[in-house]
Amino acid sequence: MSTSYDSAKLQDQISSTCIDLIMEDAFFGHFLLSINREISEDGPTLWVRPSSDDKVLMGINPNFWTTELKKKDFRMGCIKHEVLHVVFKHLTRAQERSGGRRQYPNAKLFNIAADLVVNQYVESSWLIDGAVKLQSFPDLNLRKEMDVSYYYNKLDDFYKDQMGNLPQEAQSSSDLGESGDGTGKCPSCGKEIGESDDESGDESGGGSGDSEDGESSDESGDESGGGSGDSEDGESSDESGDESGGGSGDSEDGESSDESGDESGGGSGDSEDGESSD
Repeated sequence: MSTSYDSAKLQDQISSTCIDLIMEDAFFGHFLLSINREISEDGPTLWVRPSSDDKVLMGINPNFWTTELKKKDFRMGCIKHEVLHVVFKHLTRAQERSGGRRQYPNAKLFNIAADLVVNQYVESSWLIDGAVKLQSFPDLNLRKEMDVSYYYNKLDDFYKDQMGNLPQEAQSSSDLGESGDGTGKCPSCGKEIGESDDESGDESGGGSGDSEDGESSDESGDESGGGSGDSEDGESSDESGDESGGGSGDSEDGESSDESGDESGGGSGDSEDGESSD
């Protein structure tokens, strides 16, 4: 349900958070310059998606910001989460094809996989409750600092073995882990976990945010839960550039860390039509 908010005050808080993040790590300054921001209720948390001017648009739900992100650390964590989706090019990676077919047909799993990648580089005290972590899947023995394809394949195998019964931690995260409702749906996009997108679609996978996946959360948008948001998750590029966040290099078997270029090919978070959240 919508609540009233002071738009000017909210914009000031968001700008201040971005400045604080740059002060903590100047690396993020370059990426934040390429990201436009909008206050919108299109997604439940935060998300990123491609914009019409070849940049990336970060959406911020005002209700989520004012009610769930009261602490400065949580605000910085959510912004950093979304920027990392851009750093790792999750928006473009969500659209990768192999043999004419989408390499990551399940956008919700891609969103979760993308959030597993980025949340490893967000300070644990900056992550809100419900954020997707490697510890969310103790039975999978997930390796650290691997790329999105590694986590996607691990989750896909797990999903098939468990007949769709993902852990509640995964169900409740899209950009940065917004709490789920116990229905087995992705809180980013509202779709059933495990539902595949049709090949002709333009959606991106992933947020934590958890979210309409991409609107942070992973049809690449968390939900970064922030969200991927929790938001409809997904996103990233298939190209490696400069190494970011201390990830290790990609290997041919798909097990490797995500590496970033200094620009985003699109954007991440959880979302439809290339939108990614948290």
